[in-house]
Amino acid sequence: MDDQALVRRLIAGEAHAWDGFVRGHVDLLYAAVGSVLRRAGHAAADTEVEDAVQAVFTKLWAEDRRRLKSFRGRAKLSTWLVAVARREALDRLRRKRVQDRVVAHVRDQARLAPTHRNGDTQTPAKASAARDGAERLGAALRDMPGRDRLLLQLVEVDGLTYAQTAELLELRENSIGPLLQRARRRLRTFLPAEPP
Repeated sequence: MDDQALVRRLIAGEAHAWDGFVRGHVDLLYAAVGSVLRRAGHAAADTEVEDAVQAVFTKLWAEDRRRLKSFRGRAKLSTWLVAVARREALDRLRRKRVQDRVVAHVRDQARLAPTHRNGDTQTPAKASAARDGAERLGAALRDMPGRDRLLLQLVEVDGLTYAQTAELLELRENSIGPLLQRARRRLRTFLPAEPP
């Protein structure tokens, strides 16, 4: 069966075609994702590669197979899939870099916190508490979903306006406020309990 015919069957939602498609391409996607992660110097754990491959298949199936509908047959289906998998791996690396920058920024802010605030001297105990709080915040940000973490990074840390954030994330400007509020609420649920 040619690629275009297979894609038409996948778009139509044929379960048998989908099962064969996954079995026939899963190894190729594993290799593509693993290659990108290793080349970037990222120690690619099996679970990370597996998560990325699963995300590719999920995105191909989601939204009434919208992404599959973008296949035009200019290249072989396997070549197109490798490009999709590589993009997913690169997106994951980019999100991890953003996350690492947020965590580093939070730690730096805690470490560089002034010792005097409003005329009060910050005691070593207060400075230690601030560092502990920054570490808890960094841990929470690492565990948050990607878009929530990115919104907090762009608006709260980088100081971008709602308009700039909307442009970067390809969202409507009026959606940034509600999404940011949700991200702040979620952040509270991800914060580890304060030590006694």
